[in-house]
Amino acid sequence: YNVDAIIKEMTQRLESSATERASFNMLPHADEIGQYFRCTFSAMKLTPAGDVIWFIPLGDFDRKSLAENVQWEHFVEFVRAMIVLRAIEAQKLSEGQHRMVKCIAIVDLQGSGIGTTGVPKVESFDDPNQKNVAFMREIIIDILGPVYVLNAPWVAVKAFNWFQTLVPERFSRKLVLLDGDGTGDPDFLELVGESQLKHLLATRVGLLSGEVDGDFGDTVVSAGDSLSKCRDLKRGERLSWTTQVEAGDADGWLGVSDIISSAMVIFHPELNSNQVEYEVSLEELPILASDGEVTREYTAERDCVITLCWSNDHSRMRAKGLRYHIELAPS
Repeated sequence: YNVDAIIKEMTQRLESSATERASFNMLPHADEIGQYFRCTFSAMKLTPAGDVIWFIPLGDFDRKSLAENVQWEHFVEFVRAMIVLRAIEAQKLSEGQHRMVKCIAIVDLQGSGIGTTGVPKVESFDDPNQKNVAFMREIIIDILGPVYVLNAPWVAVKAFNWFQTLVPERFSRKLVLLDGDGTGDPDFLELVGESQLKHLLATRVGLLSGEVDGDFGDTVVSAGDSLSKCRDLKRGERLSWTTQVEAGDADGWLGVSDIISSAMVIFHPELNSNQVEYEVSLEELPILASDGEVTREYTAERDCVITLCWSNDHSRMRAKGLRYHIELAPS
């Protein structure tokens, strides 16, 4: 496996970062593989106990396209580095906390196509990936804490007990199946943080269904629903986002179409000291179709992640047409 060389490289990348927290972009071939697989490798906020959170949305894991478009050697290098980096970060956090830090994994099944027999099989990926799975199992099993499973369809819930019989007991006893997206579970919200969970859920793109995480587009926000986009910002970078709501056919008798624009900023915890705010919310702004284009902006005082939200939750009858454009200006 050439583990010693991987450990050396990943340790250097982790220690050279400003925060010594692991990230997806530290991994080899991250840009190439990120087109077909996305995850939040280390959430910005640790659990109350100090454990790290790993968010894995299976709807953003397009195995078929990955096998067709990425050199397999690149994916092998990526996976091995990912698992080693996971272990190195846990070790460094453990040294700082004087206890064994665990990785809390959150696996989101929304858009994954999972059924009673699991996710649809992709032979061109699944068969050669068995060696990666074996490598992962050897290194990560003792690092993993509970593995929370979100948005399982009823057929997957029905098959849960059956699935537990197929995997090693050391892994199966870590699985925790939650109802829906976990936002209704007080214990889970306390573990992850309500605002952080909303941010993690907002990072989902839907790569498996052909969606892309673009900076501009025209879309329809269903009644009672919302659209979210997440962006990482470095200190001094300025993000602007322009919104235009389309007039609807029923505006004449139901009122002018509108959308609620808001944003949540989560600062990196390593930069949060002396009781400085860990997160801030930008003021909610109603945007009407009659307003035309409306531009908002935010300049990052510190490294952070910002979640933009366009909410139609207040409307129970009408979907809203929306045009958006997100632009990042360097520091």
